[in-house]
Amino acid sequence: MSRIIVNEIQITDHKIEVFYEAEGEIKKHLNPKVPSFWCEYSSPIDDVPVGIAVIPFVCNVLPLVWLTDAKLILPELDRDFYLSIPEFKKGFEEMYPKVRFAGKITVGAVVEYGNREKINRKSAVFFSGGVDAMASLLAHIDEKPDLVTIWGADIKLDDEMGWKNVQKHIQKVADGFGLNKIEIKSNFRTFIKPSFIKGSKNWDGYWGGIQHGIGIIGHEAPCAFSLGHSIIYIASSYSPEYRKGHPWGSDPRIDEKVRFCNVQVIHDQAECTRQDKVDHIVSYISENHIELPLRVCWISSGGKNCCHCEKCFRTIMGLLACGAEPQKYGLNVVASDLSMVRSYLERKVWLSDGDIAFWKEIQKKFIKNRKHLPRVNELVWIYDYNFDKINCTFRKRMFRMYRKCRSIGSHIKHFF
Repeated sequence: MSRIIVNEIQITDHKIEVFYEAEGEIKKHLNPKVPSFWCEYSSPIDDVPVGIAVIPFVCNVLPLVWLTDAKLILPELDRDFYLSIPEFKKGFEEMYPKVRFAGKITVGAVVEYGNREKINRKSAVFFSGGVDAMASLLAHIDEKPDLVTIWGADIKLDDEMGWKNVQKHIQKVADGFGLNKIEIKSNFRTFIKPSFIKGSKNWDGYWGGIQHGIGIIGHEAPCAFSLGHSIIYIASSYSPEYRKGHPWGSDPRIDEKVRFCNVQVIHDQAECTRQDKVDHIVSYISENHIELPLRVCWISSGGKNCCHCEKCFRTIMGLLACGAEPQKYGLNVVASDLSMVRSYLERKVWLSDGDIAFWKEIQKKFIKNRKHLPRVNELVWIYDYNFDKINCTFRKRMFRMYRKCRSIGSHIKHFF
């Protein structure tokens, strides 16, 4: 039978390392060059028990266990988390009704850790510095939440300069609001290398479609135990309308079902569109007369905004639709850059259904604010552009054919 056996969980002052062995089909989905799963914390976690310390690892391998009908064998696990597993598993099953989520988890000891002396009704928010995370922070700023950022999520572990820039950005936000920040470094994206899995055609990439929501949330368990967090906010990605027909790895049906040591996880601002969040950020900054830069780019190394990729352009245009100046939000753009947006979207990048939904939201905001916005020749096109046909150019059709051929080749390679 395919299985993962956890042999040892080492806990030191600031680091958790999980040593395991894998057998059967699931083994090929784990990176043979990475012998263990580990995560390091900026705050001490040496008082965290084994059944809590293993949760970050479990959250990241459970989807693989289910999809490969494998068995996960653990020495110990928190009771709250153990009882929540069937609940968030159901969320995946509802999102992907055509996919079989099987597998089994066997635990030597299920332990109740919930009654902690340290619990202090403190909240925390996963904070990358992007639009979603910033909007969540501002929505709960009165709670003075701790900022939790993971090195290894969008910033690669070997991008030290990028991480230093992220640290500077987060420190500036933390200092501005008088908040505590928690930094986590983790190899959760490199110890897994999911090759072709049955059902993978139902989601847009393993990271986006399956892993990232629960994988990120699990890292909070040691912090929650050690620091007394009782509420954790993870920002939503999509509006309710879009989520209905487009499953995504971070969803209220999954995120809010995850529990450990009496902590409540909230999939925050699930009722909002991305443009709603941009509006909220602009309104807050305008009303409070402060500067609050955003960090939205995931293309460039170095942890800064390149201001020339789809996500940077999307944020720039969203800010302009609100009448805001992107330069004040860490996005340095000039008229010549704006003249590139349409051409870039039509020729250089394939937009997913989610991306197209974001651009339609921006377009609606431009139309709504048309009378209040200055006429900018480089932006006139967006008022009546048909985003439903943005992927219909000859260049993009050829690109899509190329991607399909690569996918078929990958499946053939996997078969042999």
